Amino acid sequence: MCIRDSDGPQLYGFTVGKDTTARNGRMFSLYMNNGIINHFTVDTYGGGSGTGGGFMFLAGDGNDIGYGLVINPATQGGCAGYRDLGSPAPVAGNHLHDMVIFSGDAAGQVSISADSSSVFFDFSSANTRFTNCVLWSHDAEMILLGMGQQDTAVSNIGLSAPASPLVVTWPSAQSFVADQSMTFSSTGTLPAPLEQGVRYYILAAGLTATTCRVSLTKGGAPIATTAPGSGTFSARVGATPMTASITGATVTNCTGGTYKGRGISIACGSSVGEIVASLTDIVCDCSADISAGTGFDLHGDEGYARVTATRLTLISPFKRALQAKGLWELDATDCVWGAPRNGTTPTIIVEGGGLTLTGGSVACGGGHGIMCGSGGAGGVAAVSPVITNVTVTGTKNGFFAINLNQVDGATVTGCVTTPDPGATTAQGIRFARLNDDAGRPGATNCTATGNDVSAMPDPPEAPCIQFSYGQGNVANDNVGSPDCTAAPACQAA
Repeated sequence: MCIRDSDGPQLYGFTVGKDTTARNGRMFSLYMNNGIINHFTVDTYGGGSGTGGGFMFLAGDGNDIGYGLVINPATQGGCAGYRDLGSPAPVAGNHLHDMVIFSGDAAGQVSISADSSSVFFDFSSANTRFTNCVLWSHDAEMILLGMGQQDTAVSNIGLSAPASPLVVTWPSAQSFVADQSMTFSSTGTLPAPLEQGVRYYILAAGLTATTCRVSLTKGGAPIATTAPGSGTFSARVGATPMTASITGATVTNCTGGTYKGRGISIACGSSVGEIVASLTDIVCDCSADISAGTGFDLHGDEGYARVTATRLTLISPFKRALQAKGLWELDATDCVWGAPRNGTTPTIIVEGGGLTLTGGSVACGGGHGIMCGSGGAGGVAAVSPVITNVTVTGTKNGFFAINLNQVDGATVTGCVTTPDPGATTAQGIRFARLNDDAGRPGATNCTATGNDVSAMPDPPEAPCIQFSYGQGNVANDNVGSPDCTAAPACQAA
């Protein structure tokens, strides 16, 4: 079924199928606004998908897709479920709700497309909601939110300097809007204090088709320049931020296919783009995964990903429950992070970004419970993680419930750590650097307050709260560990 360049179509109460085993094409290709597709069944009869195929490709705004059943997909990559390709900006967004989708590839996907085959849509943004859906995937992510390279490069721009505020002048009219992000570059030097590669945001004040002002934060103080630069100036402007809200979904690996991929994957590949996602009351069952997948994979890549997760439950991930790298922010509340089934990997491992964990629980598999900053050579620091009222259980011998490496300004408050039954060398909280042979800094300016590590074995050679390298760290009022402000009092002998 193909609907092109339509406004307000409505389809109800139908059943469609592809009576063949051919794995090409897709069941629905929809370019529409304000449409309703409700109360339907799609039986692909083992086909109806394949490379570039899937149950539904949807581009447009204000569409309602609900009360549907999608079954019998081909169990291979490319045989996707629902794919939202984006909408014109600003958008009300599309709503996928009360659906059961079985798919070979990503079951629920929001991915801004570079496709320009329909002049009816510019595919510049997405504001998508998933509500009360059951999504099953054989061969890839159960939920995938991704933004490709949607940046606009503009050369020969003007940058006023010295000037207060700085005024950016475009060589031709543009359609940029407030809060879009950008970076500057020069064949010589940029006007001070602008820096190449730093992200700036367009301000509403002074915005015209040919000029704008910028700030270091959205809606913040305008930048003023103090000295002129040299050379030819250019800018790269990100797409309008892509937003997605997923509420009340159950996502599951199928008991078939190759069981590979991740549970939830969020990746922003746009150099200066941004994804804003809200995940609420989602149960993600990864128990069928046998390919070293991650329950929740968060990658800022080149762009930025900002995620709020509330009551997210990750069940039986294969390798880790959460992995986050690059430019990202994650604020997770009352989430349940299940124990990995493979190897000695941490349940949670984060590098870069900004992590806030509040409440909930972390179950250890064969490694650390929470690991912020990588411990090996060439590792990446984590940015000021805040961990509050989290219970970490099942810590194994030789590992820590919370292990913070190469971290500045971490705060760990009100957490409870427990060992694996019978463990004798499991430990509580560590502010450290695993490999400091090259003189790299350890954790610095970190605080551990009001935590309960009393259940840990606390061997004499390794206290329950340990500062191994770094400076400015403080541990006070923790049950089961003495107060201390520096090594060696809190350092392993």
